[in-house]
Amino acid sequence: MPDQILKTTKVIFIAQTIVGVVFGLTFLLFGEAFLILEVGLILIPYL
Repeated sequence: MPDQILKTTKVIFIAQTIVGVVFGLTFLLFGEAFLILEVGLILIPYL
């Protein structure tokens, strides 16, 4: 049983790491564009 939990934890950790790296690279490459989009999406309802 603990073996199964260990495997699941490892898979989750690897998945989180991959997602983190992908988001990190995406943010580095498109950070400014995303910030503009986010600000736009936040402000649009108030315009």
